[in-house]
Amino acid sequence: VGPGARFTMVISETDWRKFKAGRKPISGGWATTNYVPDQTFARKVLNIIRPMKDDVSRVVRIETTGVQEFYRGPVGALRGGIDGGAEQIEFLNGRNYRVVDSSVVLKKDLPKWFPNAP
Repeated sequence: VGPGARFTMVISETDWRKFKAGRKPISGGWATTNYVPDQTFARKVLNIIRPMKDDVSRVVRIETTGVQEFYRGPVGALRGGIDGGAEQIEFLNGRNYRVVDSSVVLKKDLPKWFPNAP
């Protein structure tokens, strides 16, 4: 895809603070074209499991700044009530994007007993 394509990326509070302080770029390798309404969606539909990312409390909009190669496809289901189904984007060969909007805090909806709860 060329410059100007927009995606949504789930990030941690720590990554957001480091980005805002100028200490770290947002440099994740995965994003989505879907609206991410809450942490339940991040955990159950995007399948962001704790070993991958412990904190899924924020989302940012990113925009490609140059040619960006990526894989695009559906998120598969996992055991334990993790449904999948969203569209995922895996960035390849570098990260040609920038943050274009402030981050949004995602509310927590999963009960603590859920195995992948935030």
